[in-house]
Amino acid sequence: MRIEIWADVVCPWAYIGKRRLEAAIADPALSARDIEVVWRPYRIDPTAPPQAAPTEPAQRDPMVDDAAARCVVDPPTTGSSGTADDRVPISRIAATEGLGPN
Repeated sequence: MRIEIWADVVCPWAYIGKRRLEAAIADPALSARDIEVVWRPYRIDPTAPPQAAPTEPAQRDPMVDDAAARCVVDPPTTGSSGTADDRVPISRIAATEGLGPN
């Protein structure tokens, strides 16, 4: 089985999905399957600067809430409000996947 994934490495949801895929592939029920994972680059924001910058000023921009509203995964499951305040549910879900404290 070949699995191709297009993901932006800075997207927390993509990283959570990566961890979940790794766990699924590690399941003994799939151990007999020949699985190939191919990662493809995808830039959510191709205009983003190449160097990291503080996020606080950007998070006060109303356009951030508009963009976050388009990225709601599953409000009943994640507790997502569809705004930039989704950082809290994302942190909680990431923690359940064993990803860092923040």
